[in-house]
Amino acid sequence: MGIEAAKAVLEYGFAILRLPHLICLIDPDNIPSVRVATKIGMNFEYEGTDNKGPFLLYSMSCPSLQ
Repeated sequence: MGIEAAKAVLEYGFAILRLPHLICLIDPDNIPSVRVATKIGMNFEYEGTDNKGPFLLYSMSCPSLQ
């Protein structure tokens, strides 16, 4: 179910909102979310920390803009 929801977000972001790039911030301990991000084609960019703690940043560019 997570993969289907994530694919729907990608479709909405790229096709409807026409965003050129999407990112997701994932808690490093949330391994299932990392798996979903990679299965839908997102790429790991970097590990960071903000005022809420550590995160992993995954991203994807709009396929039609590449």
